[in-house]
Amino acid sequence: MVFTLRRIASLLGVVLCLSCLALGCQLQRKTDKLTIESVLKQDSWEANRAIMKAAENSGNLEIGLQTGQKELDSRPDNAEARIMMARLQTISGLPEQALFTLEPLEAKPTPAYELEKARALLRRGLTAESRPLLEGLLAVNLDPMTQRAVRKLMAICEAQDGQHQKAQEIFRQLLVEREEASVRFNLGYSLMASNKYQDVVIVLKPLLDTPQFVEARYLAAAALGRLHNTKEARGLLEGYLSDAEINRLLGGKK
Repeated sequence: MVFTLRRIASLLGVVLCLSCLALGCQLQRKTDKLTIESVLKQDSWEANRAIMKAAENSGNLEIGLQTGQKELDSRPDNAEARIMMARLQTISGLPEQALFTLEPLEAKPTPAYELEKARALLRRGLTAESRPLLEGLLAVNLDPMTQRAVRKLMAICEAQDGQHQKAQEIFRQLLVEREEASVRFNLGYSLMASNKYQDVVIVLKPLLDTPQFVEARYLAAAALGRLHNTKEARGLLEGYLSDAEINRLLGGKK
């Protein structure tokens, strides 16, 4: 049975995620009710910032991007807006645009600027360029939230460079500190890439019944296939993929 990460990725679109939103898996929040009309009515940075934050939290990336562009059109020197806009662009799959958005801040770099530049570079697969930024950030005193964000990106950087043992150590420590679905998924993906299939199933089990993280189900099925447990793998995929897609993924095995 041919059951490779490349085949899984091509069929399912699964990639190491830079955040929950990178996979479209952010939990929806009922309080974040955003409409195009609400975007058009706002004109202050305080209002636009609130909309952009709510858009990121709820997964309404299009509204977040529209609001960010409107803000930068009105106030192009707003550094915080550029940082937030770049993050939204990266998690929307637009890292080149994110880097362009950040360019005006390059003369006076801040930790927030370096974090988002590293995120965009990682999304482009440029680990050699993102690593020095992340290492520099790890060497300075940062607030706990920013430090955690840097460590998550460093783990992804290690994984993209094939240093899966280092990546897994960081991911596991992050999970000890606080449960986070995107970290758990990325740990599972790194374990899959290093052929630790039973560990993949164990690590991803808490995510299997999370509708917002269906990719975890696909990855766990892939690991089960490698363990020749095609019956359980098929059970994870039924109702989520068509029979034809399941047969493609499992090589026609029953």
